[in-house]
Amino acid sequence: MTMNSYAVYDRDTGEVVHLHIEPAELNSSPEEILQMAGHRGARHLDLVAVPREGAPAESLRVVDGRLVAAERDPGRGAAGGAGLIEPAVPRRYARRRPGDAPDNG
Repeated sequence: MTMNSYAVYDRDTGEVVHLHIEPAELNSSPEEILQMAGHRGARHLDLVAVPREGAPAESLRVVDGRLVAAERDPGRGAAGGAGLIEPAVPRRYARRRPGDAPDNG
């Protein structure tokens, strides 16, 4: 199945805020895609088609209507820190039937 990809971006900053992928035969209008992205507020959003050959596998921006690698990655919170930390409690597994209340004890 052929897919189309679109990057929804902030026209003021070039920041890509959403990546939309859909089957080619769906053929959504730009307005529909912007509405599906669900970003509302003071941002002025637009979209650009992702080239068939793909885009850089890193943070992206839109410059002059083209997707380019961002000069620096956005903040990622704790990502890239010490990694996942497992809780220091023993794991417990119990078999439940549909409709049983969860056992939180």
